[in-house]
Amino acid sequence: GTQIELSIGVILGISTMAAIGVSIGCILGMFPLLFFSWDEEENAEKKK
Repeated sequence: GTQIELSIGVILGISTMAAIGVSIGCILGMFPLLFFSWDEEENAEKKK
């Protein structure tokens, strides 16, 4: 209904989407780091 209710809904929607986006971004960002770090450690041990 009112302007205040609409603005609250928009703020909640944006904050929820932002939280989901950040969490997804962090998870996606972690995967390559985890895999690359493990691969590098294994390669370093094999070279020695």
